[in-house]
Amino acid sequence: MNVNQSFWTTNRKSTYNKVNLHDTQIDYENCKDKVQTYISENASEFYISSNLSHEERKKRLIDYILEYLNIYKPIVSGYIEAGELNQTLLSQKLIDDITNHGFLTEAMRDDTITEIRINEGCTPGGIWIEKHGKSLPLTDSFTGEYLYFKSPDEVDKFINNLLKYSKISMSTTDAIVNGSTLEGYRVAAADSSVTARTKDILNKTSTCVIRKFSGRKMTLRDLVAVKTISSDMAKFLSVLTKVDLTCAVIGSTGSGKTITLQAILEETPLNKRIILIQNPPEIDMSAVDENGVLIRDIVTWEAKEFKGELAKRASSPTYPHLMDHSLRFTPYVFVFGELRMDNQFVLSMKASNTGHNFYTTFHSKTAEDALNRYVTACLSGGNGSENLVLENVCSNINFIISQRRLADGTRKVIGIDEICGIEVVDGYAKAKINPIFRFIPDESREKNKDGTIKGVHAQVGTVSEQTKNLLLLSDATQEEFNIINRVIIDNPIVSDYEIS
Repeated sequence: MNVNQSFWTTNRKSTYNKVNLHDTQIDYENCKDKVQTYISENASEFYISSNLSHEERKKRLIDYILEYLNIYKPIVSGYIEAGELNQTLLSQKLIDDITNHGFLTEAMRDDTITEIRINEGCTPGGIWIEKHGKSLPLTDSFTGEYLYFKSPDEVDKFINNLLKYSKISMSTTDAIVNGSTLEGYRVAAADSSVTARTKDILNKTSTCVIRKFSGRKMTLRDLVAVKTISSDMAKFLSVLTKVDLTCAVIGSTGSGKTITLQAILEETPLNKRIILIQNPPEIDMSAVDENGVLIRDIVTWEAKEFKGELAKRASSPTYPHLMDHSLRFTPYVFVFGELRMDNQFVLSMKASNTGHNFYTTFHSKTAEDALNRYVTACLSGGNGSENLVLENVCSNINFIISQRRLADGTRKVIGIDEICGIEVVDGYAKAKINPIFRFIPDESREKNKDGTIKGVHAQVGTVSEQTKNLLLLSDATQEEFNIINRVIIDNPIVSDYEIS
């Protein structure tokens, strides 16, 4: 291992004062903790906004480790030979421990694995992965043997090392935690104190789910290539951000709704001012030119989770507080990474009622379910009658995109619906939902050659005149307008997956 400090390292400005922190010897674990803290406070380019590859991340991690050793020159017990510190041996040990994840290194670096689940970390078969949409127990790629930790302490140590870059830790007093890894992967963990004993497993361990996200931004073309959407749907979706519309992408956990929203947002005109609020940060809308100059007018915030009195302070950067405060930042359009709590749904309606459009994701199955979720959230705060709330929601949300992970592991946009206000039936308000696109599964229930579910994406409807008029005011191309202006008479128009 080459431990010479790189040009990038020596020319980077550190936020630390160049003083020796360690006047006396410290043990190795203490040294590693200090190095990891140093990285977490300086390595902002590692998080989700970066498109660094695994190798690039590892190289920069090594640079940070060497930089720390060069600045602070720690004296570490166990690495002193003939009265001198063996910095080569120490740096190699730190590099190995910090840049790798033990037997989980391969799974962490494998881009085809989208989730790692530690259910019972000390038992064979207790660690699972999701690969190509399928759940599988984690095994050695060569021997086929089950991989697992030696002790519950090792599980805790592994999880807390992942969480260190979020500056939080898991314990019996903080038993349920959420954070991000250095790679930008989402971590949800629960301490062993909340794990129930079973008749088959008496050795309780902490549990953890690591949701991995690719550093590469997916585009609409990419989604067409994997048949998440059709080429006609891509043309349709590319127009949405050019028009003053509000859109929600819905689906279950792991359905790919955030990836789809990211791809849609990539089509946003650069001069539209955007306020992006997320927790955790998964969407990256930054854009630079060939000279590294920022070319998009955007403010990006990461909401924090606080407890007790700190969460109630108006100045605390919680999701609701940031949503409320963002109205003072002259936004043109909002992007709410994901809505979860009732007050977040209510605040998104507040933003829309002030004339701002927004894009978001949340958990729901169908367009009708999504509207009901909004109405239920708004009613929880005592905001008017059910009919009035539904009317307000349906006037502010224009399109709902429904996505699902199918049984074969593939992810499909199964519906794009336009919301066209309400109609009153027997004295009750009902949402007017105008279906535009659908994924239609093959009634024969046959499978494709690759084992995936057979079906087609098809246009089943035409947008309302109101939306057409908005499109005429946008810079939509003639080809895009032709797709949207199609009139469906008898049969749906089946779309292909050609990438133009």
